[in-house]
Amino acid sequence: MTNNTEDWSIFYTSEIALFDYLRTNSDCRYSESTLTYDEFLGDYGGVLTKPKRYIRWIGVLNDDPREFVELVKEMEKNYQKAMGSKFKRFPPRFPQLFNDIEEFNISTQNAFQSKLMPNSGMLVLKTHKVGAGDDDGMLKALFQSHVKALHSIGMVTAEYRISERYALFSTATVYELLIPMHNFISHYNCEAVQRRVNTGRQYKVRIKRAGELVRQQVTLGLMVLTKECKDLAITHSEPKAPRSNTLDEQGLRIELPFESNFQFYRRLNLPNL
Repeated sequence: MTNNTEDWSIFYTSEIALFDYLRTNSDCRYSESTLTYDEFLGDYGGVLTKPKRYIRWIGVLNDDPREFVELVKEMEKNYQKAMGSKFKRFPPRFPQLFNDIEEFNISTQNAFQSKLMPNSGMLVLKTHKVGAGDDDGMLKALFQSHVKALHSIGMVTAEYRISERYALFSTATVYELLIPMHNFISHYNCEAVQRRVNTGRQYKVRIKRAGELVRQQVTLGLMVLTKECKDLAITHSEPKAPRSNTLDEQGLRIELPFESNFQFYRRLNLPNL
Protein backbone atom coordinates (compact mmCIF):
# COMPACT_ATOMS: atom_id res chain seq x y z
CA MET A 1 0.00 0.00 0.00
CA THR A 2 0.99 3.62 -0.36
CA ASN A 3 1.75 5.82 2.61
CA ASN A 4 -0.85 8.40 1.52
CA THR A 5 -2.89 8.71 4.71
CA GLU A 6 -5.22 11.32 3.20
CA ASP A 7 -6.14 9.04 0.27
CA TRP A 8 -6.96 6.18 2.64
CA SER A 9 -9.04 8.49 4.82
CA ILE A 10 -11.04 9.57 1.75
CA PHE A 11 -11.60 5.95 0.77
CA TYR A 12 -12.74 4.90 4.26
CA THR A 13 -15.13 7.85 4.37
CA SER A 14 -16.64 6.85 1.03
CA GLU A 15 -17.05 3.21 2.13
CA ILE A 16 -18.80 4.27 5.35
CA ALA A 17 -21.05 6.57 3.26
CA LEU A 18 -22.06 3.56 1.15
CA PHE A 19 -22.88 1.55 4.30
CA ASP A 20 -24.98 4.45 5.60
CA TYR A 21 -26.85 4.62 2.29
CA LEU A 22 -27.65 0.89 2.32
CA ARG A 23 -28.88 0.96 5.92
CA THR A 24 -31.24 3.82 5.05
CA ASN A 25 -32.32 2.97 1.51
CA SER A 26 -32.57 -0.82 1.37
CA ASP A 27 -34.33 -3.73 3.02
CA CYS A 28 -31.94 -6.27 4.55
CA ARG A 29 -32.96 -9.83 3.61
CA TYR A 30 -29.99 -11.78 5.01
CA SER A 31 -27.08 -10.85 7.24
CA GLU A 32 -24.06 -12.57 8.74
CA SER A 33 -22.32 -9.21 9.11
CA THR A 34 -23.11 -5.64 10.09
CA LEU A 35 -22.50 -2.78 7.67
CA THR A 36 -19.95 -1.21 9.98
CA TYR A 37 -16.23 -1.33 10.66
CA ASP A 38 -14.98 -3.55 13.49
CA GLU A 39 -13.99 -1.82 16.72
CA PHE A 40 -11.07 -2.79 18.96
CA LEU A 41 -9.03 -1.31 21.78
CA GLY A 42 -5.62 0.01 20.77
CA ASP A 43 -2.51 -0.75 22.81
CA TYR A 44 -2.32 2.89 23.86
CA GLY A 45 -5.97 3.27 24.78
CA GLY A 46 -8.96 4.43 22.82
CA VAL A 47 -11.30 2.61 20.46
CA LEU A 48 -10.00 2.07 16.93
CA THR A 49 -11.82 0.80 13.84
CA LYS A 50 -10.82 -1.36 10.90
CA PRO A 51 -12.66 -2.69 7.83
CA LYS A 52 -14.02 -6.21 7.86
CA ARG A 53 -12.30 -8.68 5.57
CA TYR A 54 -15.61 -10.24 4.56
CA ILE A 55 -19.18 -8.92 4.56
CA ARG A 56 -22.03 -11.39 4.04
CA TRP A 57 -25.16 -9.30 3.63
CA ILE A 58 -28.05 -9.25 1.15
CA GLY A 59 -30.39 -6.31 0.69
CA VAL A 60 -32.97 -5.00 -1.78
CA LEU A 61 -32.83 -1.34 -2.82
CA ASN A 62 -35.94 0.75 -2.20
CA ASP A 63 -35.33 3.10 -5.10
CA ASP A 64 -33.63 3.49 -8.47
CA PRO A 65 -30.06 2.07 -8.27
CA ARG A 66 -28.34 5.03 -9.90
CA GLU A 67 -27.34 6.74 -6.65
CA PHE A 68 -26.04 3.44 -5.27
CA VAL A 69 -24.03 2.83 -8.46
CA GLU A 70 -22.46 6.30 -8.21
CA LEU A 71 -21.48 5.67 -4.58
CA VAL A 72 -19.86 2.38 -5.56
CA LYS A 73 -17.95 4.03 -8.42
CA GLU A 74 -16.69 6.73 -6.06
CA MET A 75 -15.60 4.16 -3.48
CA GLU A 76 -13.81 2.05 -6.10
CA LYS A 77 -12.05 5.11 -7.53
CA ASN A 78 -10.88 6.13 -4.06
CA TYR A 79 -9.63 2.62 -3.30
CA GLN A 80 -7.63 2.44 -6.54
CA LYS A 81 -6.08 5.83 -5.82
CA ALA A 82 -5.14 4.83 -2.26
CA MET A 83 -3.57 1.56 -3.47
CA GLY A 84 -1.71 3.27 -6.27
CA SER A 85 0.51 1.02 -8.39
CA LYS A 86 -0.14 -1.94 -6.06
CA PHE A 87 -3.80 -2.18 -7.03
CA LYS A 88 -4.73 -5.61 -8.45
CA ARG A 89 -8.37 -6.23 -7.53
CA PHE A 90 -11.07 -5.03 -5.17
CA PRO A 91 -11.43 -6.70 -1.75
CA PRO A 92 -14.11 -9.41 -1.36
CA ARG A 93 -16.18 -7.13 0.88
CA PHE A 94 -16.94 -4.75 -2.02
CA PRO A 95 -20.59 -4.71 -3.20
CA GLN A 96 -22.14 -6.49 -6.18
CA LEU A 97 -25.39 -5.35 -7.83
CA PHE A 98 -27.90 -7.87 -9.19
CA ASN A 99 -31.12 -7.45 -11.17
CA ASP A 100 -33.61 -9.69 -13.00
CA ILE A 101 -33.02 -12.52 -10.53
CA GLU A 102 -35.60 -15.34 -10.38
CA GLU A 103 -33.89 -17.73 -7.94
CA PHE A 104 -31.51 -16.99 -5.09
CA ASN A 105 -30.31 -19.90 -2.95
CA ILE A 106 -27.72 -19.80 -0.14
CA SER A 107 -25.67 -22.86 0.87
CA THR A 108 -22.86 -23.33 3.40
CA GLN A 109 -20.24 -25.94 4.22
CA ASN A 110 -17.06 -26.21 6.26
CA ALA A 111 -13.92 -25.13 4.42
CA PHE A 112 -10.50 -26.74 4.98
CA GLN A 113 -6.94 -25.96 3.99
CA SER A 114 -4.50 -28.83 3.62
CA LYS A 115 -0.71 -28.55 3.34
CA LEU A 116 2.20 -30.98 3.05
CA MET A 117 4.57 -29.74 5.73
CA PRO A 118 8.35 -29.24 5.20
CA ASN A 119 10.49 -32.08 6.57
CA SER A 120 12.70 -29.73 8.57
CA GLY A 121 12.31 -27.12 11.27
CA MET A 122 9.63 -27.05 13.96
CA LEU A 123 6.12 -28.42 13.49
CA VAL A 124 3.36 -26.40 15.17
CA LEU A 125 0.91 -28.87 16.75
CA LYS A 126 -1.50 -26.36 18.26
CA THR A 127 -1.96 -22.59 18.51
CA HIS A 128 -4.11 -20.34 20.66
CA LYS A 129 -4.49 -16.58 20.30
CA VAL A 130 -5.17 -15.04 23.69
CA GLY A 131 -8.58 -13.38 23.88
CA ALA A 132 -10.17 -10.96 26.33
CA GLY A 133 -11.71 -13.72 28.46
CA ASP A 134 -8.63 -15.95 28.67
CA ASP A 135 -6.79 -16.60 31.92
CA ASP A 136 -3.00 -16.62 31.51
CA GLY A 137 -2.43 -19.11 34.32
CA MET A 138 -4.97 -21.56 32.94
CA LEU A 139 -3.49 -21.32 29.43
CA LYS A 140 0.02 -22.01 30.72
CA ALA A 141 -1.26 -25.00 32.69
CA LEU A 142 -3.11 -26.29 29.62
CA PHE A 143 -0.08 -26.10 27.32
CA GLN A 144 2.17 -27.57 30.03
CA SER A 145 -0.24 -30.52 30.23
CA HIS A 146 0.02 -30.97 26.44
CA VAL A 147 3.83 -31.02 26.67
CA LYS A 148 3.65 -33.58 29.50
CA ALA A 149 1.27 -35.76 27.45
CA LEU A 150 3.66 -35.75 24.49
CA HIS A 151 6.65 -36.50 26.71
CA SER A 152 4.77 -39.48 28.19
CA ILE A 153 4.49 -41.13 24.74
CA GLY A 154 8.13 -40.58 23.86
CA MET A 155 8.14 -37.17 22.17
CA VAL A 156 10.41 -35.58 24.76
CA THR A 157 11.50 -32.70 22.51
CA ALA A 158 8.01 -31.12 22.53
CA GLU A 159 7.76 -27.64 24.04
CA TYR A 160 5.47 -24.63 24.09
CA ARG A 161 6.26 -21.00 23.44
CA ILE A 162 4.52 -17.69 24.02
CA SER A 163 5.10 -14.94 21.47
CA GLU A 164 3.81 -11.50 20.58
CA ARG A 165 2.38 -10.88 17.09
CA TYR A 166 2.35 -7.28 15.95
CA ALA A 167 -0.32 -5.65 13.79
CA LEU A 168 -0.79 -2.05 12.68
CA PHE A 169 -2.40 -0.74 15.88
CA SER A 170 -2.28 -3.70 18.27
CA THR A 171 -0.43 -6.78 19.42
CA ALA A 172 -1.65 -10.30 20.11
CA THR A 173 -0.24 -12.94 22.43
CA VAL A 174 -0.07 -16.41 20.86
CA TYR A 175 0.61 -19.78 22.49
CA GLU A 176 2.24 -22.43 20.29
CA LEU A 177 2.92 -26.10 20.93
CA LEU A 178 5.91 -27.28 18.90
CA ILE A 179 8.13 -30.29 18.19
CA PRO A 180 11.08 -30.76 15.81
CA MET A 181 9.69 -32.19 12.58
CA HIS A 182 12.26 -34.99 12.36
CA ASN A 183 11.23 -36.24 15.82
CA PHE A 184 7.53 -36.21 14.88
CA ILE A 185 8.19 -38.10 11.62
CA SER A 186 10.35 -40.65 13.40
CA HIS A 187 7.79 -41.24 16.15
CA TYR A 188 4.95 -41.88 13.70
CA ASN A 189 7.13 -43.79 11.21
CA CYS A 190 6.19 -41.80 8.12
CA GLU A 191 7.96 -39.97 5.31
CA ALA A 192 6.12 -36.68 5.70
CA VAL A 193 3.20 -35.01 7.46
CA GLN A 194 0.06 -33.45 6.01
CA ARG A 195 -1.62 -30.76 8.14
CA ARG A 196 -5.27 -29.85 7.69
CA VAL A 197 -7.10 -26.95 9.32
CA ASN A 198 -10.70 -25.78 9.34
CA THR A 199 -10.68 -22.27 7.87
CA GLY A 200 -14.31 -21.53 8.69
CA ARG A 201 -17.57 -21.62 6.79
CA GLN A 202 -17.77 -21.35 3.01
CA TYR A 203 -20.83 -19.44 1.76
CA LYS A 204 -22.10 -19.88 -1.79
CA VAL A 205 -25.10 -18.47 -3.65
CA ARG A 206 -26.78 -20.05 -6.66
CA ILE A 207 -28.60 -17.46 -8.76
CA LYS A 208 -30.81 -17.80 -11.83
CA ARG A 209 -31.43 -14.78 -13.99
CA ALA A 210 -34.68 -14.18 -15.86
CA GLY A 211 -34.64 -15.86 -19.25
CA GLU A 212 -31.57 -17.98 -18.50
CA LEU A 213 -31.60 -21.75 -18.00
CA VAL A 214 -28.20 -22.16 -16.33
CA ARG A 215 -27.74 -21.26 -12.66
CA GLN A 216 -24.60 -19.36 -11.68
CA GLN A 217 -22.73 -20.00 -8.43
CA VAL A 218 -21.03 -17.06 -6.73
CA THR A 219 -19.49 -16.39 -3.34
CA LEU A 220 -21.81 -14.75 -0.81
CA GLY A 221 -20.60 -11.23 -0.11
CA LEU A 222 -22.16 -7.78 0.01
CA MET A 223 -24.98 -8.45 -2.47
CA VAL A 224 -27.44 -5.73 -3.44
CA LEU A 225 -30.59 -6.43 -5.46
CA THR A 226 -32.60 -3.88 -7.41
CA LYS A 227 -36.14 -3.07 -6.27
CA GLU A 228 -37.56 -5.29 -9.03
CA CYS A 229 -36.41 -8.22 -6.90
CA LYS A 230 -38.41 -7.13 -3.83
CA ASP A 231 -40.70 -10.19 -4.03
CA LEU A 232 -37.82 -12.62 -4.58
CA ALA A 233 -37.72 -15.48 -2.04
CA ILE A 234 -34.20 -16.09 -0.74
CA THR A 235 -33.96 -19.81 0.01
CA HIS A 236 -31.46 -21.78 2.08
CA SER A 237 -30.11 -25.24 1.32
CA GLU A 238 -29.36 -27.69 4.10
CA PRO A 239 -25.67 -27.56 5.11
CA LYS A 240 -23.67 -29.84 2.86
CA ALA A 241 -22.19 -33.02 4.32
CA PRO A 242 -18.42 -32.83 4.88
CA ARG A 243 -16.44 -33.79 1.81
CA SER A 244 -14.73 -37.15 2.13
CA ASN A 245 -11.08 -36.96 3.10
CA THR A 246 -8.98 -39.62 1.36
CA LEU A 247 -6.37 -39.63 4.14
CA ASP A 248 -9.08 -40.33 6.73
CA GLU A 249 -10.42 -43.15 4.57
CA GLN A 250 -6.93 -44.67 4.39
CA GLY A 251 -6.59 -44.64 8.18
CA LEU A 252 -3.61 -42.27 8.09
CA ARG A 253 -4.84 -39.73 10.64
CA ILE A 254 -2.55 -39.13 13.62
CA GLU A 255 -4.42 -39.03 16.92
CA LEU A 256 -2.76 -36.62 19.33
CA PRO A 257 -3.31 -37.00 23.12
CA PHE A 258 -5.18 -33.65 23.26
CA GLU A 259 -7.53 -31.54 21.15
CA SER A 260 -5.90 -29.34 18.54
CA ASN A 261 -7.04 -26.79 15.96
CA PHE A 262 -5.10 -28.85 13.38
CA GLN A 263 -5.48 -32.38 12.01
CA PHE A 264 -2.36 -34.36 11.08
CA TYR A 265 -1.88 -37.26 8.67
CA ARG A 266 0.96 -39.66 7.94
CA ARG A 267 2.20 -39.56 4.35
CA LEU A 268 3.87 -42.65 2.91
CA ASN A 269 5.55 -43.59 -0.37
CA LEU A 270 5.82 -40.04 -1.63
CA PRO A 271 7.97 -39.59 -4.76
CA ASN A 272 10.95 -37.23 -4.80
CA LEU A 273 10.68 -35.96 -1.23
